[in-house]
Amino acid sequence: MISMVSGQAEAGEEAGEQVLSEFHLLVAEGAIPEAREKIKLAKESGLASAQPDRWARFLEPPTTRVVKAGKRTSRDKEFAWIRANAARYEGQWLALYEDRLVASGEALTEVLKTVKEQGAEDLVLLHFQPRQSWRSP
Repeated sequence: MISMVSGQAEAGEEAGEQVLSEFHLLVAEGAIPEAREKIKLAKESGLASAQPDRWARFLEPPTTRVVKAGKRTSRDKEFAWIRANAARYEGQWLALYEDRLVASGEALTEVLKTVKEQGAEDLVLLHFQPRQSWRSP
């Protein structure tokens, strides 16, 4: 009986690997709707572990949100601030409004939390300042 269960598990793993292999081919070919369907089947049948969940999230259709148009559309002040000051914030996310730094930090989630607490989420420009070592020579 143990060998029968073991054989079924191996067959299930091979089927799971086959589904994931087909899925990877679909993604490589750019057949995203078909890949979404294939990964959905893999999730429903339970053939593979966490890979289908991760791929399903990755392949979700993009979402957008509509933000009311504001009076101010130019970001010249923010870009001037970045040119003048951003080098001091290597490896950090910066949230800027006009010529003012609203929040900064290495974790985007923390910067966004601070921005939201200040009620500025629809106003700020987010910028990541790479470390000098990350840039090309």
